[in-house]
Amino acid sequence: MARHRFVLSLVPGRAHVPLPQHQRIIAAIVTEDPAVAEAAVRDHVDGVVEALRTREARQERAS
Repeated sequence: MARHRFVLSLVPGRAHVPLPQHQRIIAAIVTEDPAVAEAAVRDHVDGVVEALRTREARQERAS
């Protein structure tokens, strides 16, 4: 996890993305809304996967 977090921090514009996502997850947990919490976690993970794929594709094009 730490390695991926570092790698993602190098993606331009990515540094500001996780905080609102985490806030949405926390808010759903606090309000005890499992459907919203699940959707928020899925959105967050999907965004992480997409960011990693984008970074990988850029590295492949650069080499």
